[in-house]
Amino acid sequence: MTIWMGPSPAIILSGYETIRTALVKRAEDFSSRPCHPAVLPVRMDDTTGEVPGFLMSPYGPRWKQQRKFALMTLRDFGVGKRSLEGKVNEEANALVQEFLSLNGQPFDLRIMMENCVCNIICSIVFGDRFEYGDPDFLRLIRLLNTTIEAKPTVIDRLQAIFPVLRRLHLSKETIEAKAVKMFQGFQEFCGKQIENHRETFDPNDIRDFIDAFLLEQQRASDERARDNFTDKQLQEVLIDLFMAGTETTGSTIRWALLYMILNPEIQEKVHQEIDSALGQSTPSYAQRSLLPYTAATLAEVQRIKPIAPLSVPRKASRRTTLNGYNIPQEACWIFVSK
Repeated sequence: MTIWMGPSPAIILSGYETIRTALVKRAEDFSSRPCHPAVLPVRMDDTTGEVPGFLMSPYGPRWKQQRKFALMTLRDFGVGKRSLEGKVNEEANALVQEFLSLNGQPFDLRIMMENCVCNIICSIVFGDRFEYGDPDFLRLIRLLNTTIEAKPTVIDRLQAIFPVLRRLHLSKETIEAKAVKMFQGFQEFCGKQIENHRETFDPNDIRDFIDAFLLEQQRASDERARDNFTDKQLQEVLIDLFMAGTETTGSTIRWALLYMILNPEIQEKVHQEIDSALGQSTPSYAQRSLLPYTAATLAEVQRIKPIAPLSVPRKASRRTTLNGYNIPQEACWIFVSK
């Protein structure tokens, strides 16, 4: 199905076979990513003419190499493994203590959950967690919320229909203007973290994702490899990791808590199962089989309230066809309807 987002066509892929054909059998044709024109100048690498990172970068050898490196490095620091449970449990305990310190007074759960999830990502990429009141950490959270909390203005809608209006810079309060400011703030924040790590870097003591990237910089044997492991690339990868992981995970947990409140009988069953299987012990992934009702409840929350129902948008890497329809190269946004 095709719909028009202003002057730009957007193609919606729906149905298991269609989606599997596009994303699995024809992955190289449909793995490119669009970058919003408003933030393109901010994120683009002037040397390569491409957007580094994962979420908005074009499909190709550079993207493949960065994705391979990132997956291997994240696994080394526990992502997808049980070793990450220590960081999750540490942050969960800090969150509980934060709840208790409020002595039953009302509070904003959204901020609490963002703090918790963001800190787990910080421990992987920066090597340490922040205290919730740390000024640097509060600045990071504000940057993450810059566009999430923004509401589209009339100018936003007009610019979507008439992109040429972006050149006039009609307002600093549009979502696009706030997105540009957010990325610039993120780049500054991550740039400082990279410099701090470089000053204390020890190739024999790799503490986190940034150290692993700096080590890869040193090991780069030819000019092409060095071009793939620049500070700009690292900076944009860090931004993508925070953008992809913080709001999505935090929102999923908040929806789960809301549905628990609205369905107290299910909340009670989950509570009883956890008490019966775990008691007061610290939960672990290995005990998941002991909590079938709890696992099913969480899966149901993600089914009825998916955070990204159309997934991350894609673009065709080349001019191609799908199910008999012509798909133009780099000319449309492609969404997957789950």
